[in-house]
Amino acid sequence: MAHPFDSCDFSRLAVLSARDADTRDEVSEYLLQAWHINTILLKFIAPDRCNAFRLLMFKTGAIISGSQALQLLMRTNYIGSDLDLYLHYQHTSRFDVFLAHEGYVLQPRPTTHEFYIPGQRLWNGKQQTSRESPSP
Repeated sequence: MAHPFDSCDFSRLAVLSARDADTRDEVSEYLLQAWHINTILLKFIAPDRCNAFRLLMFKTGAIISGSQALQLLMRTNYIGSDLDLYLHYQHTSRFDVFLAHEGYVLQPRPTTHEFYIPGQRLWNGKQQTSRESPSP
């Protein structure tokens, strides 16, 4: 069910929150829920593993970017969009291990791709619901 504040842009929410203490509290609570990082992560990581992923991001300085970051700020959802993470190359193996444990499969490097960035890791597949080996 849609929240009444879903249709408000940020400037409207700011005006509403200045109205009185009760409305400010309602807007604050709404923003805490609407802009919670798990809104993004639950699309890709099992609920019981979100905190572990967030801790890994914190410890390594990883940043969510791209369409997922935009969706969080705009409070919208683009079906089928992927998760882009920026992190220091020294931490890629930690993310490789985490994502493999979650059932993702590391794609081989593309042989020719004009947009390929050296050091980029491409993960394929959705999170596995069981701990079976991913199908080829």
